[in-house]
Amino acid sequence: MTPKLIKSLIFTIVACSLFAGIVDHVFPTLLGNSNFTYLFSLSLYGLKNFYIWQPLTYLFIYPAIQGIHAGYLINLAFSMFILWRIGTALCLTKGIKHFLALFFGAGLFSALVAFLALSSSPIGHIYAGTTPAIFALLMSTIVLYPQMELMLFLTLPIKAKWLIVTILASTLLALIPVTLSAQAKPAAKGGSSDQGYASKWDIFTGYS
Repeated sequence: MTPKLIKSLIFTIVACSLFAGIVDHVFPTLLGNSNFTYLFSLSLYGLKNFYIWQPLTYLFIYPAIQGIHAGYLINLAFSMFILWRIGTALCLTKGIKHFLALFFGAGLFSALVAFLALSSSPIGHIYAGTTPAIFALLMSTIVLYPQMELMLFLTLPIKAKWLIVTILASTLLALIPVTLSAQAKPAAKGGSSDQGYASKWDIFTGYS
């Protein structure tokens, strides 16, 4: 039986992600120069301007960098599937407090690391998504139940220890086109360093 906490968490992440992704692309000027993804994701600008909610709210936004499409929905569904399976197992075996401590603890630690990385970059990057927390849940599961089998998409059996390798590899591969685009855009546009800043920021907000 799925705990109510896990259901509520998944619903909140999906609702916030889809809302931000749809509104930001359908009404890009609704919040002026900002948007919902930028407002609730982790950013150096936000932290410097006392957006104190960002170290927590970034966990509930799965950024739609290129808009909402089939690949985005599959990625979101895959992450929520892992959160459901691993989160339910941890809640039932170790307790809700253990799950919450692990989920938000990993989120806050990742926010600190991301802040340090953002501080050293002159580019207006944002950081968002549940990936750090899901990795922490997977690592905890591997330690507790290394031979635990999950039914991937309800059809393919896979052990938890191999699942984290798959997720890590897919995450790194997904970053490649974004990185290449971020490098190519300024070269194509040319101009001043300010233009390079703007074009790289486009990659992370989903606008061009």
